[in-house]
Amino acid sequence: MGWLFHTTDYSRKAFIEERTTKYNQETETSKWECLAHSVKSNHLWKVIRYTNKMTNEVKTFVALDLIAKERNGGWGYKDMDESAGPCHYDCPLKLLAMSDEPTECFAVEWRKKVREFHETKKQQVKLEEGLEVKLYDGCQINGYSNLTAKLLYKTNKVTWMAEIYNAQGVMISSRCRMNARHIAK
Repeated sequence: MGWLFHTTDYSRKAFIEERTTKYNQETETSKWECLAHSVKSNHLWKVIRYTNKMTNEVKTFVALDLIAKERNGGWGYKDMDESAGPCHYDCPLKLLAMSDEPTECFAVEWRKKVREFHETKKQQVKLEEGLEVKLYDGCQINGYSNLTAKLLYKTNKVTWMAEIYNAQGVMISSRCRMNARHIAK
């Protein structure tokens, strides 16, 4: 439910190694293994195989550790698995393929959203100078909607100055995910 932080300050790489090898444990009744992992920003995605030695049941699933560094302290994590239906969808598709198909409703829905995330990401267009984009989805400027704007120049890392009708300027954030339907034909 909450976060766990270490008091020992060590590198991010060492912390990730600890979080991935931690699952390689075996007791008389169970065995946990981290088969693969991938780091996307502060998301540590893992494929975990759990073996119940008493029943010989084997389950492979996707787990997520949200990781963060505490100011003047160590690294911390908040762990969950796909049955919790994480609100993050950048899990690599290869990790989904390595794990069993889930039966829990949250996990099924979460996997659907992961696949949608990757499909949308494929359609995204890199913003560049001179590109004409259509402003949809409730974007209104001076009462007009469905306008076309021409990207003029970047004002900083995330914002573009664009020209719309009558040479009026408008700022567009590059954090807006634009896909093929936003490009003027």
